[in-house]
Amino acid sequence: MGVIKTSYALVYLAIGLSFSACTSSKWTIESTRAIDRTEFDLVEEDVFLEVSQIPSPSRPVLVFDVWNVETYDYSLKIQSNRYLQRYRPSLGAAFFGVLGASAAYLTADILSPNSTEQYMLYGLGALSLATGLAGDRSWGKATSTGEQRLLKQTGVIQLSDTLRATKQPSTSPSYTIYNDLEAIAIRNNVTFDKNSYFINLLEDINPSSFLVQENQSIRVELEFNDSLYSQTIPVEDIFERFVVVETEVTALRQNPDNTNNSILTDLARGSELLLLGELDNWYVVRYGIAETYISKNDSKLIWRPTDYIDELSIITLPNVPFGNVDVEREIPVRLTENNQAAAFILGNEYYGDSFPNKRYAERDAKLLEEYLINSFGLGFAGIRTSINTTRIEQFRYNWDEFLTRNRANKKQLILYVNGYVTIDNEGNLMYLLGDEASSNPQNYSLVLAHLFQDAIDAGFTELFMIGDLFFDTRNETKTVSRAKYYDAFYALNSTLLASRGINFGLLFSSDGRSDSQLYTKQAIAQKYHSIFSYYIADAIKKGNYTSNQLLNYVQRNVDYTARRLHDTPQNVVYFGNANIEF
Repeated sequence: MGVIKTSYALVYLAIGLSFSACTSSKWTIESTRAIDRTEFDLVEEDVFLEVSQIPSPSRPVLVFDVWNVETYDYSLKIQSNRYLQRYRPSLGAAFFGVLGASAAYLTADILSPNSTEQYMLYGLGALSLATGLAGDRSWGKATSTGEQRLLKQTGVIQLSDTLRATKQPSTSPSYTIYNDLEAIAIRNNVTFDKNSYFINLLEDINPSSFLVQENQSIRVELEFNDSLYSQTIPVEDIFERFVVVETEVTALRQNPDNTNNSILTDLARGSELLLLGELDNWYVVRYGIAETYISKNDSKLIWRPTDYIDELSIITLPNVPFGNVDVEREIPVRLTENNQAAAFILGNEYYGDSFPNKRYAERDAKLLEEYLINSFGLGFAGIRTSINTTRIEQFRYNWDEFLTRNRANKKQLILYVNGYVTIDNEGNLMYLLGDEASSNPQNYSLVLAHLFQDAIDAGFTELFMIGDLFFDTRNETKTVSRAKYYDAFYALNSTLLASRGINFGLLFSSDGRSDSQLYTKQAIAQKYHSIFSYYIADAIKKGNYTSNQLLNYVQRNVDYTARRLHDTPQNVVYFGNANIEF
């Protein structure tokens, strides 16, 4: 009975010990090439730059960050880490150990007490129990304690660290800015602040040096620490595009069309506006807070900094209705009707994308119409107008009807022409009609010699032409020099002389070396007409009723006024009989 109790006790002991655990620690070699960052030697130091900011119109600054590169030799060593491992007795081993011990004890109790065999079985049972309980197995994974040991050195490794610079490098950079192959700025001092070098491009670049064209760029080459850093920058990343008026006057419009109803105001030469975009032959510009339109032919694009918008010069001219300029008022009235004369007025102000507009051509035509009706006594029936005609068929209808109505019953023809002229390949002087004139002159132009012949065929015996002209310096195949226009005038004179049957006078606003200038200058004069047409009307208003009187008056005043207002000569020329009376 005592042996059985002992066996139960052993079983309970085995079960209890099987649920107990113990812990032990050990050091394990993890690497033979662990880096010891406490043992190092500085081998090399270097500095380099990196672009961190590309310029923009709002901040046209190129920024280079400064980086330090330090290279070290570090020792490589054997690294060992300490781990903790938990252990628990094996339940199976404990069971068999208890079983063996119980069997030994039971057998020993059968033998003679205190015999050698009994003691041997007791010892064997104790050994079996001890062996069973000693059969531990690991429980779970080993846990690192975080303890490390670096043992003996096994080698050396070289590593580099890249860090933002904390102080200004001892080496100073220099840079050169190129426009194509031309160096436009060379600097040896570059602003350093905190960790970066700053190049303010506005301090080095004059925007007026650049034409506004597609894909235009500059190149910045910066030399630093025996290295060359090159950065290509589009000009549009530095400046913004503005529009500046090149003609004496141009219309600012609320819609992209050439009608008087779309005009908001007139702008004088030099007016500047911010470009918003382009639409066909119009620039879209900002005027106040509104999007408005200005003709490309009357203006050009320029580069300027963004803050230039605060310095814009916008010179507006008031829209003055006809009748408010001095020569438009108090027009003399002839008391008797002139039944021997008729007049045809031909004027084009708008030329689309062909040419800059012939500003005030429409108003000039209206002015001369009033003087011909009232001062020359032609009346409304004696005048026909063709204003802003764009197709030759339209003109021919008006012209032919005019000639038919006045055939054989009128002797004197007064022809007023205001617009662009060119010279064809045969040397003929041609008047250009409307938008398509430059691209297709054959279908949109009038040979003046042919008009004169039409008048002769209609029975007119006296012709007086007043030409207020702009000159095209191109034709279909070649460039036309301005000097050629005087030759064309002379050829027209020769053609009329050869006709013999007509008395004529040809009065031209210029000899071809300059266009007809406008009577406008900010803060000096604003007459809303060309200088030439203004003084033709003013001469008539002052009682000059012969071709010689008109010529003397306009020659004396036109060139002087053009030089005074525009510093440009304008030599009025005349061919034919100087004693034509009106």
